[in-house]
Amino acid sequence: MYIRLFPKPSRLSKDQPPLARFVLKVSNSAGARRPYISPVFGLIQVGNLTIHERLLRNYDDFVWPVDTTFVGRFIIDVEFLDLKIYSVNGGEASSTSIWPIDRTIMQSLSMQNTLRCLSRMLDESIHTDVTIHAVGGTLSAHKAILSASSPVFHSMFHHNLMEKESSTIHIEDMLVDSCMALLSYLY
Repeated sequence: MYIRLFPKPSRLSKDQPPLARFVLKVSNSAGARRPYISPVFGLIQVGNLTIHERLLRNYDDFVWPVDTTFVGRFIIDVEFLDLKIYSVNGGEASSTSIWPIDRTIMQSLSMQNTLRCLSRMLDESIHTDVTIHAVGGTLSAHKAILSASSPVFHSMFHHNLMEKESSTIHIEDMLVDSCMALLSYLY
């Protein structure tokens, strides 16, 4: 199997081809989905990821022969880290990112959106899987988020405590408002 990345043929892509920085992975859609990561032509090796940077002018500029035994359906994941317009002016090459906003700002906006979604999931009890009984009321939350955010909750759900088997937590010495403040902080 061969994976090729190339721009849509047009006059613009011929005159100003894209310069792409990306990570490419292939995984089987069934089973554990352990990715097979492109090892060839890498620009930077970060852990087990290879970051590629390629000028994509035509069909043959990036070809990855995938030597794998995947059977059935598979997923091809291309994560573009940066995409630039490459142009040659008077013999000198230059490139300009199509993402003019600084990457840290983009990450910050993405993180804010994620936190807003998690807060909404807590506030509206969307897909909750644990009930917390506190003094004066009951709250709903998510085991995964509580476990990831707090070593106490992690122990409750992963060791031989009654909360591991149950989807109910009893906190008899905390008011429901204080418990909600704690949950909001954890989320």
